[in-house]
This record gives sequence, structure tokens and C-alpha cells, in this order.
Amino acid sequence: MFQSIGALLNGLSGETVFAEKVHERAGQDEVEECVDLTGQSGVSAACPRTDNHVHELFYDSHWHHNDLTLLATAPSAAPGSHIDGYQTEFNSQQHVNYIGADNHIHELFYINSWSHNDLTQLANAPAAAPASPVDGYQTSFNDQQHVNFLGTDNHVHELVYIDSWQHNNLTDL
Repeated sequence: MFQSIGALLNGLSGETVFAEKVHERAGQDEVEECVDLTGQSGVSAACPRTDNHVHELFYDSHWHHNDLTLLATAPSAAPGSHIDGYQTEFNSQQHVNYIGADNHIHELFYINSWSHNDLTQLANAPAAAPASPVDGYQTSFNDQQHVNFLGTDNHVHELVYIDSWQHNNLTDL
């Protein structure tokens, strides 16, 4: 595992990384989908791998590799899980969302170290459909976080953070 990530990092240089470059260097069997987490804290990308862990490629003055699943003591991603990431500008936190093997939406977030939240459990939301797209973002006008996904009921669901994680069934609204 570390040899292939090391080989990936070895040839990358500069201050930016794009998902296309990561795909090109790692190959489709190694990295399926990457998200750009670039922000004030540096340049980074998070990618799920064939071990069902989320891995981070991070650049400060040289490239680093982190297994975010292990660092956050989070459950593994479901095989074929989509991944999404964003940075909240109001507090400079990085967030990575994915579907776990339990069909829950999981969040990895960085506040001085990587941590984990089971958003489905925190919001008392229904399970995500296998291989559902995941779309997380911040609304800057009110500093809220949102994560949208398709549920096993074929409805579009929103998890929103307003002092705590809450659930909305957008199909029913």
C-alpha cells in the first residue's frame, strides 16, 4: 500500500494537485474518485482506495500520505462509495463525507487532528442507498453545512448542521 502511494507522491511537485493528476499517477484500480480539500491549511486531496479507507495526499513543502480512516478511527467506506469533501471557510475545517458499509453517511473532519462523525446517527436520518452520490457543502451566508444523498427509500435527503446535525427529506418538502 505505502509503496504505491509513495510512487504516486514521488513524481508530483508544485503547489497544486488535481484529481486528474492523482488518477493518472495512481491508476483507476488504485484510486477511484478524489476530492480537492485545498484551503488555507495547504494543498490536499482525499481519495478512497481499494482497501476501503479514505487516504489524503497533502502538500506543505513536500508530499505526505495519511490514512484518514485510521487517523479518525472511522469505519471503512462501502465498496464503490462516493466521496465528497469541502472546507468550511468560517472555521477553516476540512470535511470528507462517504458512505460506510453500514449505509450511514460518515464525516471525517479536521480540527488539529482527524475525527469522525456518523452523520446518519447524529441526525437520526435513514440509511443511504448503496453507491448513492454524496454532496457536501457550506452555505456561506449562514455558515451552515449540508450533506445531500439518496436514501434507500429513493428520496433525496439533506443533513444540515445548525448547532447540531438535523435531517430533512427534500423529496417530501
